[in-house]
Order: sequence, then structure tokens, then C-alpha cells
Amino acid sequence: MKLRITFYLLLLLAFFQNPVYASSTLPTNHAKNENIIVIHGFGQNAKGMEFITNGLKNAGYNTCVLEYKTVGRSVDTIKKQVVKQINDCFLTFDNSYKTHFIGHSLGGLMIRSYLADHPSMLNKRKIDKVIMMGTPNNGSPISDSYREKSIFGLLGEMSLALGTNEGDLAKSLPEPFYKTGIIAGNKPWRITRKAFNEPNDGLVPVSSTKLPNMGDFIELNVDHASMRTNQVVIGHILKYLDKGKFI
Repeated sequence: MKLRITFYLLLLLAFFQNPVYASSTLPTNHAKNENIIVIHGFGQNAKGMEFITNGLKNAGYNTCVLEYKTVGRSVDTIKKQVVKQINDCFLTFDNSYKTHFIGHSLGGLMIRSYLADHPSMLNKRKIDKVIMMGTPNNGSPISDSYREKSIFGLLGEMSLALGTNEGDLAKSLPEPFYKTGIIAGNKPWRITRKAFNEPNDGLVPVSSTKLPNMGDFIELNVDHASMRTNQVVIGHILKYLDKGKFI
């Protein structure tokens, strides 16, 4: 019993970890006159995306980072927070510039949800590139495996909605009508290895990140958390923003 409780506690901690990172070492370039909205994942906050954000700023992009609450919130409440904060970002931007989206994990699903509900924004706000990192576009078996465990349910409705069933969030979203750049990690975590029988980043299978209408896809040797603080990842992000390709 103690071992099982310890396991579930470790699993919960995996959702909330904000890894330690060094400041980005990318050189500062001239302003690009382009905007980027950055959206963190479940159980995270804006600080967890700081390495990515610093890299974008150093490359000359204007950034707006969401800070929305996920734990203990309903799916609808989370969506409403995200919609308001994205719209607030547009109020701070010069909207004569192009705007890109970058989302980690659940953040990618929030981008899909927003653009599905506000398709006119693609042209109205000159939305250009969308990048998703470790996003469970087809759900995660972690949610499937542990949804019956009461301690997992303490995380709230969203943690239970990230599975692979038809009624879950990922399956309820329409396929994007815009191209996306997708980054997947293939470095697993020991505590979740039994939940997978395929390459994964510790929380999301590589196969689940993929979408039919991908602009490009790259698989890297990073786990779900460390992809937010990895110099190689930010390098590929900047390439995609510039050329529409990761390599």
C-alpha cells in the first residue's frame, strides 16, 4: 500500500515540476515585428515557459505568456480563462504584425480549442504559425490508466479529460484547418514506463502528438518537462518560425 501511494504521489509531482534552467544563451537580434502567444501546460505557469520565452525575446519576437489555472478547475472554466487571456494578449500587441502560437502539452490543445471557436481570428489577427510541444493531440494513456484512482482525480476535471476516449478533450476538438509544427519527445520517465508500449516522453506517446495536417514534425530526445528548457528545442522552434520547417 505504501509503495502504491508513493507511486501516485510521484506521478502527481510529475505534473507540477518546473525544472531548473539556465538563462537562454541565444544572441539578441533586431526586432522581427512579429508577435508570439505562449501557452503553458497542465499544472504549470508562465514561469515554466520562461526559458522558451527568453529565447523568443532574444531572437527579437514580441511575446505574451498566459498564466491560467488548471488544477481543480473544470474544462469549461479553463477554456474561458484561456480565451480571455489570449484576447488580452491581442490588446497588447501591434496587430499589424503577424502573430504565432506556441503551446506546451495542454497548451497546444488550448490553441486548437481557441482557433476552432474563433476561426475568423486567423485572418483578423494575422495568425501565422502554430507550434505544439508534447501536446496529446490524440489523448494520453496516462489519463486512461489512472482516471479511476481517487488521488489522480484530485487534480480536477481536466486531468481526467486528457485521455484517449471519444468524449475526452483531444477527441472532441476538430482537426486543425491550419498547418502546425509539432515537437515530440521520446525520452521516457521511469515512474510511468508501464503505462506505455511505444516511444513516449513520460506523459505523452510520440504517436499521440501527430495530426493529419502537420506542417512539419520532429522527434527529439527530451522528456515532457525538459523540452521546455532545452536549447536544441528552442533552436528548432526558431527555425520553424523563420522557415516553416524544423530542419
